[in-house]
Amino acid sequence: MISVSARLLCAIGSTVALFHTTTLPLQAQGVVTGPAARAAARVYREQHEGDILTEFAELLSLPNVASDSINIRRNAEFLVRMLQKRG
Repeated sequence: MISVSARLLCAIGSTVALFHTTTLPLQAQGVVTGPAARAAARVYREQHEGDILTEFAELLSLPNVASDSINIRRNAEFLVRMLQKRG
């Protein structure tokens, strides 16, 4: 079984690889950029503000001390769930 930390590193690595292997300009891929992207992000944030703040508060409520391996694992598991929720 792969540890939570290894899964998190794999997810981050996959995301980085995806961005580094993209050869077409973002606009050619149909990705919104510039002012349109900022406007879309603003609308999304306004529509989901309560959920965003609740999730952030939950993450911040977890103790995050390097020597506390139990709570570091809880932090990693929480981050994995956040990433999984976002696909």
